[in-house]
Amino acid sequence: MSEINVYSHLGEAVLYWTASCTSTQDAILELLNLPNSPSVVALFTDNQTAGRGQRGNDWSSIPDQSLSLTIALSINQHLERDWVLTNKILSACICETMEEKIDSLVQLKWPNDVFVSDKKMGGLLMQIHQDASGKWLLLGIGINVGLVPALVCDRATYVSAHAQLPISVAELAKLVVDRIQSLVLKQFWDAAFLASYREKYRRKLWRVNGKITVDFYENEQVMESKQATLLDVDDAGRVVLDLGNNRVDSFHHGRVRIATK
Repeated sequence: MSEINVYSHLGEAVLYWTASCTSTQDAILELLNLPNSPSVVALFTDNQTAGRGQRGNDWSSIPDQSLSLTIALSINQHLERDWVLTNKILSACICETMEEKIDSLVQLKWPNDVFVSDKKMGGLLMQIHQDASGKWLLLGIGINVGLVPALVCDRATYVSAHAQLPISVAELAKLVVDRIQSLVLKQFWDAAFLASYREKYRRKLWRVNGKITVDFYENEQVMESKQATLLDVDDAGRVVLDLGNNRVDSFHHGRVRIATK
């Protein structure tokens, strides 16, 4: 891994940068034990060589063309009281932040993919980490800013293809970290704010109230595919589907996955 340096101070957050690392989710851990570490610590890199996505999948990107960022949030009672709602708020906030820089609607394909124009622009990964420094929520963010790998170009997109003005990886990192630290430190305690973000998240869902194809899995194998209407994501993080014939049911990710076709 390359040397890690302070890139910027943003409110009560410190943003670090390294030229290259295997994964910002792993590399950030050494920063959490520094003396006088703030309650929000972030690290981004221009070249993540072994990034992770949902369910342990690899996250592929091109060096200098993708934002690989982890934001570590010191966990307090407001963050910890409802992990699903915390996930929804942070996810919707990232979509709203990106919409300030591009001309297209940014949506969330359940559970944590960032979609623009029916193509994947990035993804989110949230994990809990505890060590001698305390308990942290690690919010991993991968966003295609410039080009995307050739193998996925038919189903992926990138910020520059939709941008109002040119934006660099570093500029996007600063924008996202600043918005997240302000949100978490200043508004997470407010009940009205939390309630508003429940509905904001629902409106951000990719194909909400629309027809989707759902694959039903067993032991990582597709057992059947069905058409359904996506209604919501419930308070347990399950996708709520209208399967027809007056049948509405909820499913965790892993049991069902939403197809992009």
